[in-house]
Amino acid sequence: MPTSERLPANAVWLSETAVLRLSGAWVTSGLAGVEMQLAGFSAETPRLTIDAYDLDALDTAGALVIYRLLEGLEGQGKAAQ
Repeated sequence: MPTSERLPANAVWLSETAVLRLSGAWVTSGLAGVEMQLAGFSAETPRLTIDAYDLDALDTAGALVIYRLLEGLEGQGKAAQ
């Protein structure tokens, strides 16, 4: 998909299934909004799943955001898969 047609990075918390669904293009140019959205993310459950099936694109900047998310969850005592 051409870069201009990609949806920006997005994350949606589905509390009923304890899933954090990631979608869109997790690339440098589309991360600003999702980084702010995830800055204070905290799940009410001790275990959650991160679903990245709907990612359109991922670069190292996007991978770093996901890595930092996982580190933050681990720091809260959460288990993510």
